[in-house]
Amino acid sequence: VDVVPKVKENHAFGCPVYALSNVLQSGNRLPKWDSRARLGLYLGLSPCHARSTSLVLNINTGLVSLQFHIQHDDFFETVHLTVNNPAISSSWQIVTSL
Repeated sequence: VDVVPKVKENHAFGCPVYALSNVLQSGNRLPKWDSRARLGLYLGLSPCHARSTSLVLNINTGLVSLQFHIQHDDFFETVHLTVNNPAISSSWQIVTSL
């Protein structure tokens, strides 16, 4: 069976994605000032799952997981280094660079 790819589902490899918090995905509520999303890197569509499922690298842990509720930043508009948006440091990158 041939599957016709949809252009709107194509995203830039490595673009930042914002995944809905696990607490919110499970239907629970968060305190008002807690972050509702976590930042990850888009690694492509999952070859073994539905076409709406993306593989996302968690920049804090270095693990890749399937994510459904995400927003892609295809134009990298949220990654400018400013005072309000400091550089992201992840402990797994420090450990692997030894």
